[in-house]
Amino acid sequence: EISQNMWCVLAMILLYCAPATHALAAHARVAGVWQKSLHLTLHGNWAARVGQPVAAAAVPTGALATVIGPLATRPVSTVTLLASIVAALFVWLMRVLNTPSRVYDRAANTVGREYDAWTAEGILEYYWGEHIHLGYYGDQERRGPLYGGKDFIQAKYDFIDKMLEFSKAQQPASILDVGCGIGGTSRYLAKAFPSAHVTGITISPEQQQRATSLAGERGISNAKFELVDALNMTYADIALTS
Repeated sequence: EISQNMWCVLAMILLYCAPATHALAAHARVAGVWQKSLHLTLHGNWAARVGQPVAAAAVPTGALATVIGPLATRPVSTVTLLASIVAALFVWLMRVLNTPSRVYDRAANTVGREYDAWTAEGILEYYWGEHIHLGYYGDQERRGPLYGGKDFIQAKYDFIDKMLEFSKAQQPASILDVGCGIGGTSRYLAKAFPSAHVTGITISPEQQQRATSLAGERGISNAKFELVDALNMTYADIALTS
């Protein structure tokens, strides 16, 4: 909404400024303030000739003349129309970009279906790794260019460690990973706490199958993955430590 409002304001500015700009240009023409030739030097070695011969004294070749000059040679109505079209295109484009193309429908499990597609394609796992969440970067890393060159996959594991530290859990007996994706965090914690029972839940059947498969391939027997909606969990509050 912020970006849409910003572009709407920009469109209004363009619409309001266009007539004023042309009025200024028309006044400049009538007053004869244009020089016979206006030389603009760019980067010290390039010049462009702008303007038409007029009978009047020369005026300083400042930024204002540079902007108004080209506009003054065109009809006011044409440039106003063009400005209005550009403004309308801006508003239309931002409206399109800010309108959701995929509306959330819990009953139809639209989010789960999207995760199914991404998991089946494998593209998210290939580029993003086993963890869909973001990573942890320290103060120095955040200040440096490119986050200090830290590998973003390692940053994801550091994020898990920081969240575990925040939980103050020492030796949890049960762990619930809500929204486990393909189970990267669940498997990491299952290996860190071999005696704990780790349960990962997701609304994507494809994610559940992939998470289970990866756990089996790596011999992680204390992690399981279930198809459960986080908004409709039936686990007892005291059964699991999240």
